[in-house]
Amino acid sequence: MPVTNWNRPVLIVLFALFVAANTVYLQRVPGLFGDEGSEGENVYQLLRTGGITVVGERSYIGPLVDYVRVPFVFIFGYSALALRVLMLLVSIATFWLALVVFGRLFGERAALLAVAMMFFSPTYLLYQRLGWAITLFPFFALLLIFFLTDRRIFLPYRSALAGLAAGLGLHNYIVFLPT
Repeated sequence: MPVTNWNRPVLIVLFALFVAANTVYLQRVPGLFGDEGSEGENVYQLLRTGGITVVGERSYIGPLVDYVRVPFVFIFGYSALALRVLMLLVSIATFWLALVVFGRLFGERAALLAVAMMFFSPTYLLYQRLGWAITLFPFFALLLIFFLTDRRIFLPYRSALAGLAAGLGLHNYIVFLPT
């Protein structure tokens, strides 16, 4: 979505505030939750044993996100920060993806408003910083819509890419199925 010069300062301010709000006290607020720590323990075990697993932390969570988190646990150790850095990076990608998707669906100004409302809601700010597999829902949902609405991609490929996004979202967490 091309951003006009008039909206560019608004976009820069929104993005800067978004990054600031998501990185402040990332390592300790709201504290390490039980499920978050449990998923992180799975990542730590993958790193320590060097083994390969096809089963996630629980039967309804896929292991792909665990493998993606391994370098962060290697760098930062087994900590809340190590589990949350990936989610921060995915949230940044989700911000831009939402801007493009909402821009395609509703126009530029509405996209800026939708992004501001979505990414600055207290619920989003609290739960999107947690290192849970379920935190990736907005990314996969928007990626699915992105591929479905991209008219530049030939229809069979668009459907295949949308199916891949939906499949990865489902593999990540089974509760993604209704999406």
